[in-house]
Amino acid sequence: MIDLSGHIKLTDFGLCKIGLEKDELTTSFCGSPEYMAPEVVTRSGHNYGIDYYTLGALLHELVIGLPPFYSKDTGLMMQNIVS
Repeated sequence: MIDLSGHIKLTDFGLCKIGLEKDELTTSFCGSPEYMAPEVVTRSGHNYGIDYYTLGALLHELVIGLPPFYSKDTGLMMQNIVS
């Protein structure tokens, strides 16, 4: 990742799950709320497919300047993500 000043930042993949089967779901609730997919917020079960949602949220922020559904109120932001 690159910060606003153009400096390279390392990211942590310590919470990723290894060994999930293609159709297997997990209900982990972790990560930054700004980039959480609706399936993570509702804990309805998700797989690697939410990585595409997160990539889209990151690309949205790069283009617009803020993540989609962003709010200073985390609860409101999660409601907006789900709806």
